[in-house]
Amino acid sequence: MLNRESGFIFPFSLFLLLLFTTITIYSIMKYETEKRFFSVTKSSYELELSLHFAYETINKEIQLEQEVKNKIIRLNNSTITYSIKNHSVDEWEVMIECITDNGATLKNQYIYHAGTKSISKWIMEY
Repeated sequence: MLNRESGFIFPFSLFLLLLFTTITIYSIMKYETEKRFFSVTKSSYELELSLHFAYETINKEIQLEQEVKNKIIRLNNSTITYSIKNHSVDEWEVMIECITDNGATLKNQYIYHAGTKSISKWIMEY
């Protein structure tokens, strides 16, 4: 009677082990992907906040009509470097670089028209 057993339990347990291992590896890969996605999203959010803060600060300084300015502003999680140059009579050339603490960088350059108080040209680099 013992010689006629087909050995069902061992192959079935190996199959279940392979199945659970595959599901675990898939779950880990999905978790890592989501973690990277949220990290990139957080970096983008911090860069956009820094850019908005820099834009507001630069507009206030342009209203004071000061000549050439190079300035560095340190926020909680990022550093903003910008320079303002008089491009023509009513136009200012502004260059902004935002760097977060985790290394994400955003560079922008635009021409601000003081007469109309609007941006006439915007160049964005990542």
